[in-house]
Amino acid sequence: FLIQDKLYQIALEKGYNKVEAVKKAYQDYVMNTFLQYKMNEIAYNTAIPDSVLKAYYKTNIDQFSEPRKMNVQEIIVKNKKLAYKIISLIHKGENFGLLAEKYSLRKWSAQNKGIIGLSPFPKFGNLKNIFWKAKINKIIGPLKIENYFGIFKVLKKIKREPIDFENIKSLVLKRAQQDRKTKSVIEYLVNKRKHLPIKINLKLLASYKVKDRKSTRLNSSHIPLSR
Repeated sequence: FLIQDKLYQIALEKGYNKVEAVKKAYQDYVMNTFLQYKMNEIAYNTAIPDSVLKAYYKTNIDQFSEPRKMNVQEIIVKNKKLAYKIISLIHKGENFGLLAEKYSLRKWSAQNKGIIGLSPFPKFGNLKNIFWKAKINKIIGPLKIENYFGIFKVLKKIKREPIDFENIKSLVLKRAQQDRKTKSVIEYLVNKRKHLPIKINLKLLASYKVKDRKSTRLNSSHIPLSR
């Protein structure tokens, strides 16, 4: 809106305000401003009772929960044979962390004895479900990751925990208002459309020809309408 307003001021200074393209752009700008105002008016000027907020909170509990987290220890090597050798050493009682320091190619984790640190579930990418299902301290692998092989051990898992409603009530209100804003404006536009009849000129539409279906896309600007 700020950019459009600035551009319109420049157009006025240069005397372009009578040009059809500028006039139409300004009308669109006014309509967009009006719709934005209506959206905010509908969403933020209507009180939402606590009972409704709590119901919204429960329905969208995933949005208001601490994500699942895991702490994983890793050893990343280039050679599959070496990976199996390291696993054999672990089973013989060698310390996983010391082996990570010695062999792992991911330097930042190797310096921390292979420990990645408590991290959100999605951070583990394609391996997240494998890790989540694994037992704590059980050796996983070797798993092929592109041109490398990984040996892993899950040290800790934290399940998703809902955040107390009272602690995030303001956030719940904000998101509920945003949802209401979107739904209310859609309803507003649908109701407006009922009182704005649109007729299709079938004769004109029949004259429309698509020469190349691969390169030409039919969209609303191609359909001749009459009001």
